[in-house]
Amino acid sequence: MRSTFEHLLHRQPSLCKAWVSWAQMEKRCHRFNQSERWHRCRAVLQRGLELNPSSSCLIQAWGLMELQRGNWLAAVMMLERSARLDDRCVPVLRWQHVKTAKTTDEQTASCTGRSNACHKSRAGVPLTLMWMANNAIDR
Repeated sequence: MRSTFEHLLHRQPSLCKAWVSWAQMEKRCHRFNQSERWHRCRAVLQRGLELNPSSSCLIQAWGLMELQRGNWLAAVMMLERSARLDDRCVPVLRWQHVKTAKTTDEQTASCTGRSNACHKSRAGVPLTLMWMANNAIDR
């Protein structure tokens, strides 16, 4: 199945739904332990976002994945960025889990200003990846 996604996305790298489906497949794959599944899911979304830096769909998918992991800083940053890129992503910001994450992040955030002195967010997500999601170019 991975080879099918790789082949498709090599030919059509802008197919957001294919990237998200592949990431979901990796998250659910029973061959690997839970930590490895999340790592693989994140890696697929990162690869898709590297090729499509302004994809609101991919940024939102990654934000939702981080929300599921409890990585609130990354989740909130990515979900807010996806909403700025595409109005169709705004309703997710009204979900109770997202509101809770935002409130919790505001109360406990370290790395205020996302300075270079802080190499990782509180959740362990590299800030360069969150910066990439938060600063995608609007097209």
